[in-house]
Amino acid sequence: MRAQLFESAGSPGYSRLLVEATQVKATIFGHPEFTAFRQRVQARFEDWRVAQRPGLVALKPGDSPKHLIETLSEALLAAFQGAPLLDAYDVYQRLMDYWDETMNDDAWAIALDDWQAMADGKPNFDLIPEQLVVARYFAKEQAQVDALEAERYAVTLQLEELIEEHGADDGPLDEAKNDRGKVTAKGVKDRLREIRGDKDADDARDVLEKVLALFDREAAAGKKLKDAQKALAAKVVLQFGQLTADEVKVLVIDDKWLANLIARIDEELDRVSYALTERLRTLAERYVTPIPLLAESVEVLSGRVAGHLKAMGFQ
Repeated sequence: MRAQLFESAGSPGYSRLLVEATQVKATIFGHPEFTAFRQRVQARFEDWRVAQRPGLVALKPGDSPKHLIETLSEALLAAFQGAPLLDAYDVYQRLMDYWDETMNDDAWAIALDDWQAMADGKPNFDLIPEQLVVARYFAKEQAQVDALEAERYAVTLQLEELIEEHGADDGPLDEAKNDRGKVTAKGVKDRLREIRGDKDADDARDVLEKVLALFDREAAAGKKLKDAQKALAAKVVLQFGQLTADEVKVLVIDDKWLANLIARIDEELDRVSYALTERLRTLAERYVTPIPLLAESVEVLSGRVAGHLKAMGFQ
């Protein structure tokens, strides 16, 4: 990577940047060595995950969450000792932050009530966020909901654009606004009734009918979306009631805890990498002009200043 970024500047200990300062980040992040570095970091986490997962699975009522986090954190600290660029204690802190935010409460809930998918007859959303069940068991249904939401949004966007185009004062939609200045479906219908039979209002009628059609399409799309969301929610509740303890462990340990931790370590990696690239970019911009040229420029400017001072009578 160094060979792609720098070349010798001719003097011992000095280098010249080979890429534009704005391209430093892209050059580093796109280099195979950086990809390999990221993979090595992920491998360290994977080794830790494989070693620690059995202890997470074994967590049961009566166990000590305090002992659990001590084991996890010490092992993670050891796993990242000596990792290039990364500070093991920064990685350790990522785990501790997540423990304080989420895992501590989860671990205590399990230590008290076991791996329960239901709590007081209702889905235990505190332990198992609804989206985790959706992602693992109802990805197809969620994709359908997303498609319906996109469909409704597209209609809404068309409607907003048409209203913006024709909703100005004295425009064809001006009389369809309510007291708050908003064009409504009721206002459009009322206005259409008012101009019924008016041959001079053909253009306005055309706009109003298009807007009304979009209001109808938006309402229909919204109903389809709401029905799909309700159907999915019902399936999720039913699935919660059928989850076994082993399935709960997969959802909580793999899909929630470990997935969140690897994401946080990736964030730490990105933070360090970004800081490095920004430092290189700053240095490149700061030293883009060689020192001999700077010295020569200073000498020329100093001569000009001296000339001006002499012309003003100063010696």
